[in-house]
Amino acid sequence: MMSVLRIALTGILFFVLGSCTVNHSPLNDVSKPLKSSVDQGAVQEGTVEQTGEVIVQQSLNDRRHYRFLQLENNLKVLLISDPDTDKSAASLSVGVGSFQNPQDRPGLAHFLEHMLFLGTEKYPEPGEYQAYISEHGGSHNAYTSMEETNYFFDVDANYLLPVLDRFSQFFVAPRLNQDYVDREQNAVESEYRLRIKEDNLREWDVLRELVNSDHPLSKFSVGNLDTLADRQGDPVREDLLAFYQHYYSANLMNLVVLGRENLDSLQRAVESRFAAVPNRNVIIEEKPVPLFKQQLPLSVMIKPVQEKRELFLLFPTPPIRAYWRTKPLDYLGHLLGNEEQGTLLMSLKSRGLAESLSAGTVYDSRVGAAFGISISLTAEGAQKTDQIEQQVFAWLELVKSRGIASWRYRELTNLGEIAFSFAEKKDPVTYVRQLSSSLHELPPAEVLRSPSSFYDFDAAVIEAFADYLTADNALITLVSPDVEADTETRLYNAPYRVEAVSANQLDAWQYPSTTDLRLPEPNPYIPDQLVLNTGESSPLPVKIESEKGSSLWFYQDKLFGTPKAVFDVRIGTPLSNSVKGQAMTDLYLALVRDQLVPEVYPAHLAGLGFNLSRWENGVAFSLEGYSQKQPVLLGTVLAAMKNPDWKPQRFERVKAALLREWRNSTTDGPMNQVFSQFSPLLRHMSHPLQRAAALEDVSLDELRSFANRLFRRGHSRFYAGGNLASRVAGTMMEKTLSVLGIGVDGDARLEYRVRKLMPTDLEYLVAVDHNDSALILYIQGDEDSLRERARLALLQMVTSAPFYTSLRTEKQLGYQVGNTIAHLNRVPGLIFYIQSPVATSDRLQQEVNRFLVDFSETVAAMTDEDLNRIRSSVLANIEEAPKNLGELANRHLESLDLDYEGFDFRSRLAREVREVGLEELKQAYMTLLPEQRRALWVLSLPVTPGQEGDGIARRRIDRGDGSSEGEGEVLARSETVDVLENSGNSPMFRYAQ
Repeated sequence: MMSVLRIALTGILFFVLGSCTVNHSPLNDVSKPLKSSVDQGAVQEGTVEQTGEVIVQQSLNDRRHYRFLQLENNLKVLLISDPDTDKSAASLSVGVGSFQNPQDRPGLAHFLEHMLFLGTEKYPEPGEYQAYISEHGGSHNAYTSMEETNYFFDVDANYLLPVLDRFSQFFVAPRLNQDYVDREQNAVESEYRLRIKEDNLREWDVLRELVNSDHPLSKFSVGNLDTLADRQGDPVREDLLAFYQHYYSANLMNLVVLGRENLDSLQRAVESRFAAVPNRNVIIEEKPVPLFKQQLPLSVMIKPVQEKRELFLLFPTPPIRAYWRTKPLDYLGHLLGNEEQGTLLMSLKSRGLAESLSAGTVYDSRVGAAFGISISLTAEGAQKTDQIEQQVFAWLELVKSRGIASWRYRELTNLGEIAFSFAEKKDPVTYVRQLSSSLHELPPAEVLRSPSSFYDFDAAVIEAFADYLTADNALITLVSPDVEADTETRLYNAPYRVEAVSANQLDAWQYPSTTDLRLPEPNPYIPDQLVLNTGESSPLPVKIESEKGSSLWFYQDKLFGTPKAVFDVRIGTPLSNSVKGQAMTDLYLALVRDQLVPEVYPAHLAGLGFNLSRWENGVAFSLEGYSQKQPVLLGTVLAAMKNPDWKPQRFERVKAALLREWRNSTTDGPMNQVFSQFSPLLRHMSHPLQRAAALEDVSLDELRSFANRLFRRGHSRFYAGGNLASRVAGTMMEKTLSVLGIGVDGDARLEYRVRKLMPTDLEYLVAVDHNDSALILYIQGDEDSLRERARLALLQMVTSAPFYTSLRTEKQLGYQVGNTIAHLNRVPGLIFYIQSPVATSDRLQQEVNRFLVDFSETVAAMTDEDLNRIRSSVLANIEEAPKNLGELANRHLESLDLDYEGFDFRSRLAREVREVGLEELKQAYMTLLPEQRRALWVLSLPVTPGQEGDGIARRRIDRGDGSSEGEGEVLARSETVDVLENSGNSPMFRYAQ
């Protein structure tokens, strides 16, 4: 379970689990209406047949069947029948969240979310629900936000009804057992402490302390041991029961169920299980409350943990949900956040003041909404915020005076219609979760269509909301390491300072000087020929050889019927093999991406995606989306890769941003820092601090020389799948080879390396400045084979739910507990992980070992029936059919990466899973897990703030035989660990003989 942060920006998280009433300065009139021409209207209910049945509008490309109904208890239900789905899913959203927390019980809504998973009257065992889903190929989770708590799961489609029966009991008869109330308090405390040093949450905590104490945003949403403790005459369980019995009412609930069954069968299944959910006819009334007691505008300065500089402008507005047809704040965000030439971001970048910008709706709620503009600053920009703020308000004025135009809105309408017409299937659990949440705000008839659609251009509505984006209605926040704070928040210890805005500043914002800013032109990437290629197709990709020694794997799609394609390029180059080579490759690619922002941004808006990154052996880039304009976008990308803009100012700005990102990795949470060591210790990969040290003294001339040589010795592989003709795909390949000059000085065979672990291997201690402890245990397979991969997949499934239940639910050691498959290319592997606020890493290691030893008795007692149940779950994941073109392309690339050119990797793996016998699995468990013949431990080591963490200690694993060595030996991150190498044409990891 997790507390989801409902945000629409990538900037400062000032709005976690909360909302904002209208606060329009200077009157602070929270009830101020919009202009009379756009007064608050009722949400339209969409199309209704004469029979009264709501017809859910769906895409012509969507072959699923939908039915909306309302049970007699007023619970709203959307049923989705998909006979082709491999996974079924369901989500129930309750229209209550942290805003409803009692004033004296912060975090109660979130705590209740945790407790509903721990047993019901019909299914009393606390781990039964999780175990049943895990054993049948599924997953589950939940979140609590401002005004919603959402519970969801997916499962092998054959087992929907049994899980649905268990799920329904959460809302009919949960136990809320006192024993687990006591234990789960620790889990909430762990979740709170887990993220106590995250800057986003600390920035939210500042806002929480600034807002009016009568406003629901002032409430602490997560909770901890203090807020959830039993008090004299007031046990927390009684408060939980009261909260549940008051708010968990059917009339506040939306249920979405997706399964293979037909609609009538799904309806019977839902009615028989959820009709018992009590309807208490709850009406949640929110009285308008001023967001701030202080009058806006207001200036806030926050000192972060990480090296980070951001400027954030927050504008309270009235609620927006009634205007779902016009989407006024989405429209304004589309213009204000635009990244093309002449826009605010490009102007600030050209002056060396900013790195990125985002704008849009921050949140919407019953009591108000907010719009935000977030700007990531350079060090120079953080010193010149007055200039930036003037530019922001000049940009706002330009958008308000000249940007609200019908032709611009028609562009968005056109793009929305295209997106809806060719909507692809999503992951079932994601789909149902989004729909159940949207049903609180959208009419059922439009719940599928509305997220991508702009229906009605209404200039008056847009202008009315734009009137709230003014200097006298702004909370302006600067986050910078240079801030001198005079106050610290109580819950997250965030240092900050508040200042009034001077009259001179306000005048400068309200009357900005003329600038060179300009609004974007019509989008040239909007497709106008959405036709499907009719050429012959093959069920699998076919190989087309290039005259230049490269190969193209081509797949003409006939399965999904969408005018989209995926064009993927993988380039191997030996220059990126060293630490310095990896660092310079990253900087070169960052410069190219930065240069491409204004040119590819309109392509992104038009449904054309672009990715450019470093992979283990070189450079990879891909295009995806509507196929018509992909060759045009490819030409733009290649031109930038061939001839980057080498301006010194841009070089210094991008380099500084990259160094800051890498160095900030030392302030990540313990789990992230422990995991960050995994690849450097086992693969030919570098740690961020290694790359930072190597890049520090790299000059512009050195990088330019490196980039000119990067592809001259290299090997490439191309993949084109979807709606591209083979001729067009071949031309795109040849153009890439020619422009980049790949391999003109010779081919370079791909090299893959992995460290082979032995019984005498080392464990690693990572210095982490955090009170929590964390560890991972990596178990490496004995051989490079599909059979070993199959055994590890079964072992992961066998241990997953029991490991979680034992260490998290029963022993309450931490919030983050689990295991996961961790294959390194063709080398099979499995990871167990845990982070704890109550135990040292040494104790966690002992607990993990104790579990693995004790669980061997359970494994020894397994029957063929147990194995078959686990086997079915593993096969459900392996054999799940791709839902869209992107997933199909990823399956093709997966086979190519693993050297299965027959594209039969998954089918062969499934065959091996079916053939693993019971005794074979038991033997594999004993050999790999309790004995840990090939194991790597990485554990956090607490350090005091400011202590240098430029290395990691290593020590021999103590196996209880007196052979362990002491601590103290240091392995610098730049030192090369022992690796086994494989050089050749075959992209595989192999063990040397």
